[in-house]
Amino acid sequence: MIANQPLNGVKVTLIGAKRTLLRCQNRRIRRIMGPHLTKDLAGLKRLVADLERLSAGSVIAADLMAVPVLNDWLHTFTIVSCLEGSVEGHPSFPDGNNVRTSELIAVFEDEGEHFVRTSDSWYRLGSAREVNGR
Repeated sequence: MIANQPLNGVKVTLIGAKRTLLRCQNRRIRRIMGPHLTKDLAGLKRLVADLERLSAGSVIAADLMAVPVLNDWLHTFTIVSCLEGSVEGHPSFPDGNNVRTSELIAVFEDEGEHFVRTSDSWYRLGSAREVNGR
């Protein structure tokens, strides 16, 4: 489901955003799930905080200019909607490396720049890949 939400003159598109944050109070469940549960919750909390900032209209292009750039990108699907392309400025991949992002959550446009929030991080969109001459 894609929902366009104009907020304070800024266009925000949420793509299949999950609106729940799991909270684990039960020690037994934490033990069974292991240490990755804490990492997953921390990532979800960062995602929720970013979505709240987007909804409040408090994200501007200047805030996101240092995020990795995804060039030659193409909107694609695994089991979830994602992007793939050549990345620049990513902390884990060398420039020019082809990557596929995690789940695409939101698209943000400000001051002529386009950004996406995946379930893991932000990307600034560079040039799109041409598909069949488009």
